Amino acid sequence: IFMRKILIFIYFIFAYTIAYGDSLEDFHKRLDKYSKAADNKFQNAGDTTSMVEAYTDYYIILDKELNSAYKLLMNNLVGNKEAMSSLKASQLKWIEYRDKEFIFINEAYNSGGTLDFIYRSSSYPKIIIQRIEELLSIETGMESDG
Repeated sequence: IFMRKILIFIYFIFAYTIAYGDSLEDFHKRLDKYSKAADNKFQNAGDTTSMVEAYTDYYIILDKELNSAYKLLMNNLVGNKEAMSSLKASQLKWIEYRDKEFIFINEAYNSGGTLDFIYRSSSYPKIIIQRIEELLSIETGMESDG
């Protein structure tokens, strides 16, 4: 448990220190590292709980990346109150979508088997990655326009 907490802390620090002011390309480089670390932890897990923890750690890192991408885009919209308001409303609607999608995933993978936990846990990051890419693509487009 102590090692897991240390790894999570390191991931948070790593994500926090590089996540601001970056591009979609930078995110993909970090995503590759995060994904490899999660896969490695998953492959070395000795039980289902450890496998789920590998994906949970990955999810936590991606959530931090999502928050960073949102803040980055919001900061670039300063002075455009309409766009800031639209982004906030969009993000709130996306969170509703995400939550409903997670409910669907939980219900879809509900056969009662131990693999259900793994399938559910591995499905969540895909949804978050897609949103991060959307936000960073908009931010990158804004940078190239102005």
